[in-house]
Amino acid sequence: MRARAVLLAVLLAASFASRSSAQYIYLDSNGDGYSTTADQLAPTGTTTFAVWLRTDANRDGSRGLCFSDDGELTFRSYEIVLHARDGTVTWSAFSNGIAEFTDALGTQSDGADYRTGFAGSAELPPGAYLLGTIDVGAVSGTPSLEFAATTPLGPTFRTAFGSACSGTDFDHFLKLGLDWSDADGAPWGAPAGGVVALDQPSNMTLVEGETADQALSATDSDGLPITFSLGSGPSFAAVTTVAPGTGVAA
Repeated sequence: MRARAVLLAVLLAASFASRSSAQYIYLDSNGDGYSTTADQLAPTGTTTFAVWLRTDANRDGSRGLCFSDDGELTFRSYEIVLHARDGTVTWSAFSNGIAEFTDALGTQSDGADYRTGFAGSAELPPGAYLLGTIDVGAVSGTPSLEFAATTPLGPTFRTAFGSACSGTDFDHFLKLGLDWSDADGAPWGAPAGGVVALDQPSNMTLVEGETADQALSATDSDGLPITFSLGSGPSFAAVTTVAPGTGVAA
């Protein structure tokens, strides 16, 4: 009898594991409300990212299911952890987009990680929600952004949301990496095959001891900002970017 009881427990666990719930969190930087290859972290300046959560569907659009089968995938709170891989970034304050969630759960951050969250008394129905927005600026390396299940910023911090569905731990807090897995961040936005065209500088002739300036102009086919630098030349020559622009620089 004891052996049969152990076997039954294993079978039940396997049955639950095959009925995983389906939710999806992602970043959107171009304002279309979806995660696409166009959503990237710009190499210069700051990029505004919208954070979206779908509690009713998977990345592929399939219907979301409650893992514990004891409630709907409603929405009553959220916590997000963003991680910068292969570099460091700056984070702005997070702007909460859920009007019903007025209780701030605190914010922690460093150059690689950012964690924040909000909660409220409302029980929102399953659906797609704009959690809020955050501005991110690249500082060093070639950082890409991803959602992390946990973070070294705190032992209890993780990407998750509160719900009527109790989840794997039966605590009504559905956790990335445990109750669901679909998450899309944003890659480093370095030009991929774009062409930078430099207008040919004019020939210059100077008398020894004199100085002169010449304006430079270039165009980037991807519309990205351009920075001029001196790759080689005499020690008395210097190059400065006056206006990085968006696609055109001087």
